[in-house]
Amino acid sequence: MQVDRQRIGLIIGVLAGVMVLGMVVIFAVRSLVYSAKLQLTIAPTGATVILDGKQIKAENQDIKPGEHTLRVEHDGFIAEEQQFSVAKNETYSVLIALVPEDDNADYYLYNERDQIIRDGKITQRQDQAMREAYESDPIMKILPYTDMSSGVTFVVEASYNNGIELLIRLNTCSDEAAEIYKNKALLWIAGQGFRPENYPIKYMTLCD
Repeated sequence: MQVDRQRIGLIIGVLAGVMVLGMVVIFAVRSLVYSAKLQLTIAPTGATVILDGKQIKAENQDIKPGEHTLRVEHDGFIAEEQQFSVAKNETYSVLIALVPEDDNADYYLYNERDQIIRDGKITQRQDQAMREAYESDPIMKILPYTDMSSGVTFVVEASYNNGIELLIRLNTCSDEAAEIYKNKALLWIAGQGFRPENYPIKYMTLCD
């Protein structure tokens, strides 16, 4: 009887060991196959997220490396679809805030969590536009510039608002000096090989 109990205990121990080993193997294989990560930030809450034709939870996922198609949809919003590629051991981050349809236009005003995500998406688009502007227009590589030839007379800065805009800060409150500094700034821009008339320019004095 004692021997039978020992055998049963041994069998149970062996089976438990096999199960643990099997789980380790499964985990290891899954880690090798699903070796990339998808980081999701989605609005609105409750949106349907579809990856490569299969619905997934709107949360971070372990995925296979390679090409993928992601689609996000929700009633009352315009669906959005993205194609992306991710390599082994890389993380691909997605921030999607669906655009409300006309009869749902004020949705984000009353949903704070989703509005935060939407605001982040807008900022992301602005940052991307700024990076593209920097790459496409060499003037971005020489700004901001501060003239130090005879003290600080002017500063030339750039911003992006559906195109590159220049801001020239004139270090004076005097109308006469402001005109001199303005012309000096325009001559400096032209001297760098750029045509000032090609850019919207805003001027600001110390008294503005």
